[in-house]
Amino acid sequence: MFIVMVVGNPKEAARFLENLQQQYNDLIWMEHDPKFYENTDLFVSCGYEPYPPKGARSITWSGDDGETIARVYKTLLPPAGRVASATMSLS
Repeated sequence: MFIVMVVGNPKEAARFLENLQQQYNDLIWMEHDPKFYENTDLFVSCGYEPYPPKGARSITWSGDDGETIARVYKTLLPPAGRVASATMSLS
């Protein structure tokens, strides 16, 4: 289980979270909250402030939710984990 925090443009971040929150149960999705920076595995930046903290693992939302979620998994899981995850989702 990974914690993914969505930061940046509140309108875009809220839309992205709404579309993905219920589809990916192996990820904990969070809106921007500095109290949880330390526990966050990955930040998805929707542009604008607040930006991910310096040095944090982050990706930028591309505007395409499917492409962005693929990059979330690619960033968080080692290659063997991605294969296992893809195999499990096909069953």
